[in-house]
Amino acid sequence: MSEKINIFCKNNNQEKSYSFGTSLFEIKKDIIPDSEYPFLGALVNNKLCSIDTKICSPANVEFIDATNADGRRILFQSFIFVLYSTLLELYPKTKLHVRHSVSNGTYCELENFPTIINDEAISKIKAHIDANISKNLKFVQTKLPTLEAVTILESVGLDEKAEYIRERDDLYSTIYWLGETPNAFYCPLVRSTKLIETYSIEPFYDGILVKIADKKNPKTVPVAISQPKMFNVFREHKKWGKIMEIESVSQLNKQTINNESSRIIKLTEALQERKVVEIANEIANRKGDVKIILIAGPSSSGKTTFCKRLSVQLRVAGIAPLPLSLDDYFVNREDTPLDKDGKYNFESIEAIDIELFNKDLLKLMNGEAVEIPSFDFKDGVRLYNGEWTKISPNHVIVIEGIHGLNPLLTPHIKPHLKFGIFTSALTQLSLDYQDYIHTTDNRLLRRIIRDFQYRHYSAEDTIGRWESVRRGEEKNIFPYQENADMMFNSALVYELGVLKNLAVPILQKVQEAKPEYREAQRLLSLLSHIKTIPEKEVPPTSILREFLSWSSFSY
Repeated sequence: MSEKINIFCKNNNQEKSYSFGTSLFEIKKDIIPDSEYPFLGALVNNKLCSIDTKICSPANVEFIDATNADGRRILFQSFIFVLYSTLLELYPKTKLHVRHSVSNGTYCELENFPTIINDEAISKIKAHIDANISKNLKFVQTKLPTLEAVTILESVGLDEKAEYIRERDDLYSTIYWLGETPNAFYCPLVRSTKLIETYSIEPFYDGILVKIADKKNPKTVPVAISQPKMFNVFREHKKWGKIMEIESVSQLNKQTINNESSRIIKLTEALQERKVVEIANEIANRKGDVKIILIAGPSSSGKTTFCKRLSVQLRVAGIAPLPLSLDDYFVNREDTPLDKDGKYNFESIEAIDIELFNKDLLKLMNGEAVEIPSFDFKDGVRLYNGEWTKISPNHVIVIEGIHGLNPLLTPHIKPHLKFGIFTSALTQLSLDYQDYIHTTDNRLLRRIIRDFQYRHYSAEDTIGRWESVRRGEEKNIFPYQENADMMFNSALVYELGVLKNLAVPILQKVQEAKPEYREAQRLLSLLSHIKTIPEKEVPPTSILREFLSWSSFSY
C-alpha cells in the first residue's frame, strides 16, 4: 500500500488523504472539481508553488486564481513568456523590455523592432499568440545544476537572467520551457497557455501596453486609463538610469561590487535634489498666484521629507512656507468611519474634519490668526496647545497628506491659487529585461522598516495591514494623481541595497504558520538578488532617512 498524506484545503475547509507524490493539479481536480475562475497556482504551507508541484508531506493548501495578487503575478509572467517566445519566432533580433505598470496595464518596449509599432504590427503578434494559446502548450519546469541553467540562458541571449541566477549561489536553479524556448522567472508559471487567453496588447507611446485578466473580473481585461503625467515621470527616471548606467539589478550589483556605491548615492541624490529645485522654481514662477501647495501620495512615498526639502528650496526662491499636516485634522477616533471589516478607515477622506480644515484655511488666507490643532494618535483625540499662527503676503501654505489632490478637500479655494504635487516611489529598476520590480514592493519595504523601528510593529503586522492600505490608496489617492501640476519620484536607484540590511532580519522573523509568511518570503527572494550597500553614505537629508534613522529633519 502506498504511503498516504493528509491535505487540508483552505478554499473549502476539506481534509483528504492522497498518495505520496500526488500533484497539486490532481488534488485540485478531486477536492475542488469546479471553480468560478481557473486556479493558477497554490500556497502550500504559505509557500507559492506551481500547480504541477508534487506533494510529499502533509500540507495546508490554498489554490489561487487571478483575483489573488500571487495568482496575478503567475499569470502575468506566464503571458510575458508567451510574448517573448512569439517575438523570438517573428522578430529574432527584437528584445522585449518589461518596464513598469501604468494606465491599468504594463508598459513594454520592443528594442530593434523592424517596423512601426502600430495596429497592424500588433495584430500580427496577437494572431501568433492566439495560435499558441489555442494549442494549449504546456509550460515545462525543470530543475538543473545552476551552471547548466546559466549556460542555457546565455545561449539564447538572456544574459541578465543568467547573471542574477549565478549571483544567488544556489546549487540548482529552475528553468521553464515553452516548446523549445527556455526562460527563467521570479515566480512559478501557469500549467499551460490556455489559462492566459484573457489579455490585450495595444500600441502605447514608443512601445506596447499589456493587460491581463482584471483582478475584479478575471474574464475581462481592465479598462485603460489616461496617465500621461505618471508616464512622463517614468520616462524621466529612465533617463536618470541611463545617466548612471543602471537599469537593472545586475548593473547595480556590478557597480556595488566595484565599490561604486558612494558615487551612485551622490549622483542619485543630486538628480533628485535637482527635481526638488525644479518644482520650487515652477512655484516661484507663479509667485503671487499660488497660495496653497498640496502634496499627496501613497503610504511610504516620502511625502514628509519631500515637503521639508521643498520648503528649503522655496525659502531659497524667496517664498516663506507654512506647513500644515492633514493628520492634525483627523476627526476624533469615535467619529472615524469604519471599513467593510469594521475597522477604522483612516484612509477615507471622511476621517478628516474637512469643515474645520477649510474654516482654518480661509482664515489664514484672509490674514487672520488661527490656532492650529494637533492630533494625539495614542488617545485618538484632537488637541489644542495654544499654537497660534498667521501668514504674511509672502507666505504659501504647504499642505501634506494623502488626500491633498482630492477636490473635496479644498472646495472653497479657487483652482489658480493651488499648486498640486503628487509624490510616489516609482522605481525603474528591474531584475532583468522581463522581470520588473513593482513600485509597491519598494514602498512596502520602506514601511516595514519604519514601522519596526519607530512604531514597534513586526513585519507580520505591517504586511497584514498592507492590503487594506492598498485598497485605500486605490480608492482615495490614485484616482486624483493626474490632478497634480507636477509629480515627484522619490525612488532611489540604490535604495534596495541599503534597505536590505535592515529588512532581511525583520522579514526573517515572520513564522511559517502565519499567512504573512508568503509575502515575507517573496520579499526576501527579491532582496536575495541585490548586493547590500552600506548606509553610511546616505546623506542626512535623503528621502531614505525618513525610513532609516539619522535624518537631519524633525518628524
